[in-house]
Amino acid sequence: MLYFHLPAMVLALVPVIAAEWFCAQRQYRIPRKKALKGVVAANCFSALLGFPLFWLIGVAVLILGGPHLDAVAPSIRKVFEVGAGAIWLGPDASGMQIVGAGLAMLIPAFLVSVLSERWILRSAWKDISPEVIARFSWSAHFVSYPVLIVVWLCYLAWTW
Repeated sequence: MLYFHLPAMVLALVPVIAAEWFCAQRQYRIPRKKALKGVVAANCFSALLGFPLFWLIGVAVLILGGPHLDAVAPSIRKVFEVGAGAIWLGPDASGMQIVGAGLAMLIPAFLVSVLSERWILRSAWKDISPEVIARFSWSAHFVSYPVLIVVWLCYLAWTW
């Protein structure tokens, strides 16, 4: 999963940063330079460390929890299989498996990005209240995630 999506995430950094920077300036009136520094730091952190760390935790849960799932909660086996398929595609992944995995990971990736970027922004924008940063983090991601999805789909179309 990470093999297929990390290059697209790196390519998407510039348009995503631009969208969130625009949001910070227009909607929250954060000065240009300050907004840019915070948004760049937060997005680099979430794309290059936050999401890969989330993926690694998912793989660890698969390895450690998968064999014991039937004994603990057999009724959630199907949900676990969908999550496992999104995290670990294997070497023979087809185009639709990659797209399906990406779609399945959108909500967790969105939440990881919102939370990890909010954490970084609290350090970068110390004079802005945590409530404003929290609102910004949610609204900026509602602006930038459509951009991220378009870049990701273009990247997948180009690589096939």
